[in-house]
Amino acid sequence: NEWGGELALKGVVRQDDAVKALDHGFTSLWVSNHGGRQLETSVPTIDALPGIRQAVGPDVEIILDGGVMRGTDIAKAIAMGADAVGCGKAYLYGLAAGGKPGVVKAIDILEDELERAMGLLGAASVQELKERGPELIRRRNTAQWPPEGFEYSLPSRKPVHQPESKFAANAT
Repeated sequence: NEWGGELALKGVVRQDDAVKALDHGFTSLWVSNHGGRQLETSVPTIDALPGIRQAVGPDVEIILDGGVMRGTDIAKAIAMGADAVGCGKAYLYGLAAGGKPGVVKAIDILEDELERAMGLLGAASVQELKERGPELIRRRNTAQWPPEGFEYSLPSRKPVHQPESKFAANAT
């Protein structure tokens, strides 16, 4: 590449695309669905993250964004394989509410929430959160729905009595 530096690809939500990106020289992946604004039924990035991490291995830098509003969201993303997390809305809300001091306050809130979440999970550091993440965050497998072994049936409905229409007798 003419750039000569490292390249990151933003917008990755599929495992095969992540692997192809690495094959084409990208060194970092940005798991993003652009906030879900372009296609509101797109895969949530937090659901795509574990499969992408598994596909590319532990040494590829992965950044996640999309749907990150609280420190608990940051903790989940790190625990599930992200190396960094983007959370633009929190900064923008802080900016709109209070200018530069609002942005600082938003960052402080996110940091406090992240530290609290890590404490509640029993992780003393971000590194420990990354290492123990899969055991700390339990999620259902959203790649397969309904989940394997899930049994369901439709409720039975009693026939509804339909009174005869007074107009039916006049029909020819």
